[in-house]
Amino acid sequence: MSTFAADALAGRHLLVTGASSGLGRAVAIACAAVGARIALLGRDEGRLQETHGMLDGEGHHTIATAFVDLEATADTVKSIATEHGALDGIFHAAGTELVRPMRMFKNDHAEDLFGA
Repeated sequence: MSTFAADALAGRHLLVTGASSGLGRAVAIACAAVGARIALLGRDEGRLQETHGMLDGEGHHTIATAFVDLEATADTVKSIATEHGALDGIFHAAGTELVRPMRMFKNDHAEDLFGA
């Protein structure tokens, strides 16, 4: 018995960061299993392709990038939506952790946080 209906995310387009391994890979596999198209983001193209090969369904795509510049990351997300259709959700599993109030977050912190 499955927790979710086989078509729970049918027709949805999701962005999963950190998709080359660990939690990001597991979420990508689980979401694809219930019908989502997945945009797989991570730093290692080879490992992203491994994840891609584990996904059920069609229409998935990989983007190898490091999240070291917030503006470049925003451009990447926009290009995904332009080239592959609007995103219905994002699961962010890339990077490390940095605990601080958002108002104190600076672009310089992005490399430490997202470039893991």
